[in-house]
Amino acid sequence: MTPTYEAFSKLKEIGASVIDHGDPDVQWGAEFILSAELQGYSENEVVLADYYHEQITEKVDDEGHIHNAFGIDEKVHAILKPLGLHAEWIDAGTIGIYA
Repeated sequence: MTPTYEAFSKLKEIGASVIDHGDPDVQWGAEFILSAELQGYSENEVVLADYYHEQITEKVDDEGHIHNAFGIDEKVHAILKPLGLHAEWIDAGTIGIYA
């Protein structure tokens, strides 16, 4: 299983709105897309990113560790980082997942 497929599957398992666009050359060079909006694909779908930091806020703990970096839920970072992937905002509703 490739890191991209594993990340996509794990994010989907936790209710993320993930979109496999099929071609990184077409969609901003991203491996796949994480939507910051509910798509209605499943009943367990949750919002895991908040561009405006109204629901998901970036915090620094007492030891200086950043949580929910860039308004992206820590669960997303925890899945991506060990697989060598990272998330970047494309626009206020779209996050690209990159290798």
